[in-house]
Amino acid sequence: VLNRHCTACHGGVKQAGGVSFVQRDKALATGKSGRPTVVPGRPDESELVRRILLPASDDDHMPPPDHGEGAGLAPSEIDTLRAWVAAGAQW
Repeated sequence: VLNRHCTACHGGVKQAGGVSFVQRDKALATGKSGRPTVVPGRPDESELVRRILLPASDDDHMPPPDHGEGAGLAPSEIDTLRAWVAAGAQW
């Protein structure tokens, strides 16, 4: 899910908002928002989960609507990310 929807903007070279999903330590770090991107075992404290759950009309919603066709996450993909974080965000 992260590779398909996130790493184009939050990858190795391009780290929008100071966030990268290429390495675990980077995904666990704090981005420009000042909040931890991923908190293993705590999806409700993870900025990643907060942003994917926001209404698409919210400026902080991820992925942004202009990200391209298929940019939005399917409910099953949201469930997968939440479950992954809840299970400890193993890499």
